[in-house]
Amino acid sequence: MSQQLKALAQSFIADVIDEFLKLAITVPPDRWTWRPGPTARSAQEIVWHVALGLHFMAPSLRGEKPTPPNEQWLAQFKERHATQESLKAFIQENLRELWSAIDRVEDLAQPCFMYWGDRWPAEKVLLRGCAEHTAYHSGQLAYIQRLLGDTEDHF
Repeated sequence: MSQQLKALAQSFIADVIDEFLKLAITVPPDRWTWRPGPTARSAQEIVWHVALGLHFMAPSLRGEKPTPPNEQWLAQFKERHATQESLKAFIQENLRELWSAIDRVEDLAQPCFMYWGDRWPAEKVLLRGCAEHTAYHSGQLAYIQRLLGDTEDHF
């Protein structure tokens, strides 16, 4: 994988994550755990989900087999990262690890082990696992904002 392509992947993912974080921090803190319906996720739960996905991408790109998180680990994670600021810092920390892992990718077809047991090529991890997944959940955050009466675009 060329340095130019690695830089392009990093830039693209950074833009998607930046938009996601802008949306996440505009949700009022007193509405952070509000759910639009009984089976819907709150903004906090959406950000937890994206943060955990990103957390496991760097090890996958490095060829490691990430261990699925157990209930105790998840509970501790949620307790440590209950606020918007803490989750933003966690995501930014994981992006630094992701950049390092991207720098070491030699081939976009290299197999990566996903923590749920699948094997994806590096290309799919980068474009679908990191970028598309985050962009999808940005839409959920934007929808929650609309339901809360926020009609501004935060991009």
